[in-house]
Amino acid sequence: MEQRYCPLSRGDCSGERCIFWVENDCRLRILAEMYAPPPSILEEIGKEEEPKQVALMKLEKASAEELSEELVKFTKEQFPAIERSGIDLYRAKDAFWLERGVESTSELEPQIRLKIRRAEMLAERKLEREKVMMEKARVEEEKKQLPALIDECVMWAKSSGLSRVTKSNIQAFLAEKEIELSDLSIDILYTKTNQKLKPIGVIR
Repeated sequence: MEQRYCPLSRGDCSGERCIFWVENDCRLRILAEMYAPPPSILEEIGKEEEPKQVALMKLEKASAEELSEELVKFTKEQFPAIERSGIDLYRAKDAFWLERGVESTSELEPQIRLKIRRAEMLAERKLEREKVMMEKARVEEEKKQLPALIDECVMWAKSSGLSRVTKSNIQAFLAEKEIELSDLSIDILYTKTNQKLKPIGVIR
């Protein structure tokens, strides 16, 4: 009998002494042949690998700066609320690489992983700078509304029997007005309103 290799014992086939030996043949070998994927399936798997190779080639050719610009553009288009949530940026990065055929960066070559990390850092810095600029523009716009809001808040506090407002009171006032303000503008509204209220008592 031709000597065969056994994948279980990692040695020579034991033949009739093995529990998998049935009717002069190895049951494991028969099962393997029964469930082995046909050539057509193997060809399909090969075709699926082609896009991954193309994606890797694009990553190798692109610079970190180019990839960062693409990441910034992708983030703004797919995650428009990015300026309010740092969590979204983490999700945006994963979605960006996945769309480009990279399921896991840990499986890539070290130089490509380094390029990807640099691209992410550059994108984060640019998005953070834009976030700061947007916040400044928002505060400047809110400054125009604050004088009228302060007067309204003072009237609201007096009508509510308050001699001094808390941050919770300010939030309640803004909720009634259906107005959203930046944290800085809320602090200004809080301070200025209390300055205009007569200090009858102190609420802690």
